[in-house]
Amino acid sequence: MKKTIVLSLSAIVILCAGAALGYAFNCYKNKLAVIDIAAVVSKSTQVNDLKFDMENKTQALTQWLKNAQNEVKSEKDEEKQKALLQKYNDEFAQKRGEISRDYNKKLQAVDKDINDTIAKIAQEKGYKSVITKSVVVYGGDDITEEVIKAVK
Repeated sequence: MKKTIVLSLSAIVILCAGAALGYAFNCYKNKLAVIDIAAVVSKSTQVNDLKFDMENKTQALTQWLKNAQNEVKSEKDEEKQKALLQKYNDEFAQKRGEISRDYNKKLQAVDKDINDTIAKIAQEKGYKSVITKSVVVYGGDDITEEVIKAVK
């Protein structure tokens, strides 16, 4: 009985060791790339153009809102003032929604472009995996600069 247990445990240990060695060998032969996504995003002209566009639209909306507030304040009739206020509140919500939808649509396109560029470079270089640099303690080939050049 003891021999059977010992043999069974030995077989399990050998199987586990073999699996671990196989996994280690498989990881070793699979090239791994790392990337600093924050650096790619901060140097992307697409992202910077999108930020600039968003700032301009936000400033324009702020100016529009100030003008609307001034018009509401200048109205002396209380009923007309309430109607104007409701009209401008509705317009503001609509404009803000349009800006937000447009921004999100463009942001998704930029995100897709960056991810497609990363995948293309990784495939060209023979990498099987790309991991963000912040989670890697050691190892991997850094492809950040190549992606930055390709994304611009």
